[in-house]
Amino acid sequence: MLICAGFAKAEIYKYRDKNGVIHFTDSPVGVPADKKPQIYKEIRNSGQPGDAKDGLIDAGVAYREKDYQKAIVLYTQIFESEKKHPVLSITNWRIVVDHLGTSYGHIGNNLKAKEIFEYGISKDKKYALFYYNLARVYAEMDDFVKCITNLRKAYEYKEGMTLGERFPDPATDPSFSRFMKREVFRRLVEQSRK
Repeated sequence: MLICAGFAKAEIYKYRDKNGVIHFTDSPVGVPADKKPQIYKEIRNSGQPGDAKDGLIDAGVAYREKDYQKAIVLYTQIFESEKKHPVLSITNWRIVVDHLGTSYGHIGNNLKAKEIFEYGISKDKKYALFYYNLARVYAEMDDFVKCITNLRKAYEYKEGMTLGERFPDPATDPSFSRFMKREVFRRLVEQSRK
């Protein structure tokens, strides 16, 4: 269940584990993947009034179901609204930017994905995953120099990621496969693991 504390805008996510124990976390990132559909269902049934958070839930469901066109429409509404009147927590805002940019990448619109991640970086300069995703976009565009530049920035800021987030492994990311034979790229990935 999502509980909103009016002044602090704190969000608490509740889920039940396989043993029936109830857990609470302040970020959907802290919820195990197999429990995320459960929290979305509980949020939807909680009777919260319609707002950006409702749109976030619907967009998240579309994204999870790989309906990227629908996710783009829903996340764009939130993204544009947040530019004018920010109401989301930093965690949820990062999810909007991440999922919107990634959705554009999935449908092959790398220029729009680039624009979204660059905007995210302009507002949140030390968030590693925006740089990582921008590096992916540049890899898809076959721009090795900009890919490496952004991947280095991602590594530089990875210690400041939200609790519970994992930094992806570029060596297993299909977006970077075209660069895995380049020594500079391999060395960067290997050094980051130390």
